[in-house]
Formats: sequence, C-alpha cells, structure tokens
Amino acid sequence: MQWYDNGKLLGSAGLTAIGTASWEPNTWMPGLHKITVSYKGYSPNAAGTSVIFNQTINVTSTKTTLMASGATVTHGQTVKLTATVTPAYGTIAGTVTFKSGATVLGTASVNGSTKQATLSPILKTAGKYLITASYGSNADFSASASAVVTVTAK
Repeated sequence: MQWYDNGKLLGSAGLTAIGTASWEPNTWMPGLHKITVSYKGYSPNAAGTSVIFNQTINVTSTKTTLMASGATVTHGQTVKLTATVTPAYGTIAGTVTFKSGATVLGTASVNGSTKQATLSPILKTAGKYLITASYGSNADFSASASAVVTVTAK
C-alpha cells in the first residue's frame, strides 16, 4: 500500500495477514492535504486507489509572556526583557519583537530548548515604558503577543 498527498508519494507499508496496512507520517506541514491510498494488486485481488481523504493540519497555537528584570531602572541603563513563547505542542522556533508602544526596542530569536528570547535595551530617557513582546507567526506556529509590562526609568 502506498500513501499519497496530492499525487506525491508519502510512504508505503505492506499488508498484514488479515489484509490491513497502516502508515503514520512523521511530519505534516499545516494546510490541506488530499490523501489517497493505492494498492498495486495481488492475485486474485485487483489494483485500486482510494477516494480522496481531505486532511487539514492547523498551525500550532502559541502563548507569549513577558518579564522585565525590574519595574524601575535608572535611565541610561539596560533592562533585561525575557519573553517566553509556549507552543501548544512541538519545539518552538522564530523571532520575538520587543516594543515600547509603537517603538521597536529590538528583536531576538527564540531558543527552542528554553522557549525564551531575551533583549537588554538601554532606556535612554526617564519615563514610563509600556513594553510588549510579540511572537511572529511562521509555517508551523501562530503569532501571539504578551500583556503590557510597565517599566519606569528614573
């Protein structure tokens, strides 16, 4: 038995003694997959192909949280920002953008092992900074954004 996705061979498996076969994919990309199974035939059974089975794979949802090394810092000093991006399942990859209001403070890559991205921007002027961390979507994971964390630079 051979399994196909929109005509492209995915894998194959032999029939068991009772005439069944199974195959499990090791990866699925998000989107619509048009799956068929083909049997080459063996006397006295004729060859055949199944009807199309539509399988939809969704991207994995994520949740982003943000922590700052302190709620109050001295202006001109750095503040360590740590975003944690937690996927519903899988090993996360991608980039987090840190912003204060509409101003981009910087970006950092997510470490797949720790699920964290860190940035240590310098808060150049005194005032309140309303900081968020946004994880950008990719082919496997959906976008998510943290709640606002307020850091005051004195």
